[in-house]
Amino acid sequence: MRGFHGTLTALCCVVVVLGVFPLSLDAQLDPSFYRDTCPRVHSIVREVVRNVSKKDPRMLASLIRLHFHDCFVQGCDASVLLNNTATIVSEQQALPNNNSLRGLDVVNDIKTAVENACPGVVSCADILTLASEISSVLGGGPDWKVPLGRRDSLTANRTLANENLPAPFFNLTLLKAAFAKQGLDTTDLVALSGAHTFGRAHCSFILDRLYNFSGTGRPDPTLDTTYLQQLRSQCPQGGPNNLVNFDPTTPDKIDKAYYSNLVVKKGLLQSDQELFSTPGADTIPIVTRFNSDQKVFFDAFEASMIKMGNIRVLTGKQGEIRKHCNFVNKKSVELDTVVSEESSAEGLGCDASILLNNTDSIVSEQEARPNKNSIRGLNVVNDMKTAVENSCPNVVSCADILALATGVSLLLSGGPGWKVPLKRRDSLTASQTLANQNLPAPFFNLTQLKQAFAAQGARTFGRSHCSFFSGRLYNFNGTQKLDPTLDTTYLRLCSLEEKELFTRV
Repeated sequence: MRGFHGTLTALCCVVVVLGVFPLSLDAQLDPSFYRDTCPRVHSIVREVVRNVSKKDPRMLASLIRLHFHDCFVQGCDASVLLNNTATIVSEQQALPNNNSLRGLDVVNDIKTAVENACPGVVSCADILTLASEISSVLGGGPDWKVPLGRRDSLTANRTLANENLPAPFFNLTLLKAAFAKQGLDTTDLVALSGAHTFGRAHCSFILDRLYNFSGTGRPDPTLDTTYLQQLRSQCPQGGPNNLVNFDPTTPDKIDKAYYSNLVVKKGLLQSDQELFSTPGADTIPIVTRFNSDQKVFFDAFEASMIKMGNIRVLTGKQGEIRKHCNFVNKKSVELDTVVSEESSAEGLGCDASILLNNTDSIVSEQEARPNKNSIRGLNVVNDMKTAVENSCPNVVSCADILALATGVSLLLSGGPGWKVPLKRRDSLTASQTLANQNLPAPFFNLTQLKQAFAAQGARTFGRSHCSFFSGRLYNFNGTQKLDPTLDTTYLRLCSLEEKELFTRV
């Protein structure tokens, strides 16, 4: 028991210390990360981006946008690059991304060039981050030392892509909320929006502003009337989904013109103009300051790009270094078939697979016959995960949290304590089939129980529904009699009319 208390004490100390000194995985990133393993990585990325931008100047803005759309969904982990597979539901088909993401092929070309020089070393997440900084420089914007050492995700999250990416029709309140969710403040919002100083947008993103703003049948009143007519000529009602320059004066250059446009009501998207036209907004003086001094904007843009590039990064042994940016490595796909000898259990092992909900690619174990309507504690595990993430983001697996919670539950119930072996990682899959096959049933005989598992010491407390043992009471093995191994006094605790007397823990 002392050992388990030691584990808990150590964990609590970590949480207390981290409450005073927040853990930051970005601290593990370093601009010199590839100094020995791939010293030419920056020049390799630059060469590919430079060659592409000569033929397609718009690509510079597209690569920065691709990085933005990656970081706002489960962190800067290259999840946006993953294609649909049997186990991956791609973020590329999320509403904010569908038919609008550009630069995926360019990232693949960069990856090929980097792999030729340094195979298996540089992550796709770092390549995308480097490509964004290089795009800024080639577009006339600032340069900065890019912190490196990110690793690539094993998953994508289309749901989060739909939830987290700000829409072009967002008002200022929604914009601030979207950025705050990523740990970005108001200055970051205004500075990063400055990436709209170059690039293009489709007419479909602004049609409502031009013809039917907020369902009024009129244009957006914050839009300059001359600019309105110009945009209407480029985007006629019922016309083709043309491309429109974000900045009509210097469309392929990063400069302060974006903010100059906002001041004179010439922001292209509603979400752009909101920064200056929302009455009393604290974004107005920031826009004014950036409009007055381009260096101030460049300094803020640099700082905010670095900050955004550090959102929930994977480092160390987390994730992987993908061989191809559009697919997780084969060994990662096959992980669900591997059961570690040190932490194995029935089914897929102690991997938190039972916590996974149904999705397009997951058939949840929670709906398996032994689990349906009887599994409890899922919300408690989520609450624990939230508390742990607040102290140690991206460090503790759900599998370890569940294992620790089991130890704590037994200890609090008067049972034994032990040092909980830790370092489990979470599964990428669930198996409802194995849940149906491997979980022991309440009517199993001893031989079946032994086959199902070697030790059954966890049934000394808790509750169970009468439906799990009514056969023992009234029709044991089809005999229409009770189970002869059951004490007759104990038998009276549950009658046919009292099937819901007990509730399962």
